Amino acid sequence: VTDTKAGSKPTVTFNIKDKDGKTIDPKDFNSLSLVMAGPTTDYAKYWSESLVISATISTKAKAADGGNYTYTFDNAIPADAKGSFAMAMQGYINTSIKKADGSAVLGTDGKTPLVVRDVGYNPVLYFGVTDAKAVARRPVVDRADCNKCHHDIGNPSGLSIHGGSRMNPDFCVFCHNPNMTDEAQRPADKGT
Repeated sequence: VTDTKAGSKPTVTFNIKDKDGKTIDPKDFNSLSLVMAGPTTDYAKYWSESLVISATISTKAKAADGGNYTYTFDNAIPADAKGSFAMAMQGYINTSIKKADGSAVLGTDGKTPLVVRDVGYNPVLYFGVTDAKAVARRPVVDRADCNKCHHDIGNPSGLSIHGGSRMNPDFCVFCHNPNMTDEAQRPADKGT
C-alpha cells in the first residue's frame, strides 16, 4: 500500500493466485472489493470499494508488472488520521460445477446448472499513516478457535458469513467493532 499519509488516496498493489499459484485476473471475479479500516488501536471507520464495474464483469484494477494489479481508492484517508490503518480484500468467482465428461451438474430444479461461489481467504495488511512502522490491531480471536464450533468460517458447511466471502476474524473486526453497532436499527424496547 502506497500513498498512506493522512488526506491521501492509497494505492494498493496486489496479485491473486489460485491454489496452483496461477495469477487470476480481477476481471474474472463476480465480486471483488478492497476494504480499508482505521485506526488499528480500535477501528472507528471503514471504507469498502468494489473493483467490479458491472455485471459484465470488468474491473477498475489496472494491470502492472509481474502479474500484479493496482487500484487507487476513491476515498482518501481522513485528513486527521493518526497511527496505523489496515487493508483487506474480499471476493469470489461464481463457478459452474461440471461432471467428468464436461457436462453441467444441474441444480435442484433439474434444469439450471449448479453454480457455487469460489471464495478466497481475506488477507489483511497493516500500514502506517503517522506510525513509522505499521502497528497491527490486537488479536481478538484465533480462527482455529472459531472453527472448533463453526467447522470452517466462510464455508457453507460451516459458518457462512456474508455469503461465504469473509473468513478471517482479523477482517471481521473492520466492521464489527465497538463503533459499529446495530443500535440505530434495534427496537428501543429490546435493550442492548
